[in-house]
Amino acid sequence: MTRPADGSLITIGSYAETHQQIWSQLETIHDRFSATDRNGKIAYLKLSYINAVISIRTPVDTHEEALQRFMTGSDLETAMESVNYHPRKRESIRQMINGTDVWHDISSVLETSDLYTVHEIALNRLKFVGTVKVPFLFAKLGYTQKMCIDGNEANLLGTDRSPQMNDIDRYEQLCQKIRDEFPVLSDELEPFHLHWVIFDRQRYPDTTGSQNGSRQSEPVTHHDAWFDAALRDESEIRQRMETIA
Repeated sequence: MTRPADGSLITIGSYAETHQQIWSQLETIHDRFSATDRNGKIAYLKLSYINAVISIRTPVDTHEEALQRFMTGSDLETAMESVNYHPRKRESIRQMINGTDVWHDISSVLETSDLYTVHEIALNRLKFVGTVKVPFLFAKLGYTQKMCIDGNEANLLGTDRSPQMNDIDRYEQLCQKIRDEFPVLSDELEPFHLHWVIFDRQRYPDTTGSQNGSRQSEPVTHHDAWFDAALRDESEIRQRMETIA
């Protein structure tokens, strides 16, 4: 497989303003998460967990629609009816959201910025998210030091699917291998930002792809539903988490 050079990806140079807006939104979420109290952190973590579980093996548009439905008042069953594996996902979400200890433990470790340990805790104790998807949960809260290697990165490296492993060290080695493939971008971008760029390069290989709505000319995945959810007033996020039973 011939891999694209750094410059052929959808880069900061091509869509600088769009990408910077996305990175800025992630920073805002991170600032809010860092500034809130323990219960607030738990609410944000639960929201990001729901978002991560919904996203697994589900097309982006379907994933976004489900999250949007949930945040605008639909119950989990209605919101997730088009999501792949939705019965198992709903069961996992309900079990995890109604637990308490794991969220306190995760938020406590995150306060020390120990991402390796928090990766271990989440991998061992959260249902339905594995070694690869756990970083997505934290990256969407602004911990962009972690990559989420999905099928897009796997395709770029010439493998058939995203890695299936329970070894965080091996996973980090694979992340570094991907970063080594793009040394220029890796110097410019946080690991999760690089993941975002690679995701779009694979989703829109001719760089003329489109999205629904008003941004059809940009081959950039905006994840508007996530930012709409996570940038709401914190009290609203807490209330939505409390509706899950």
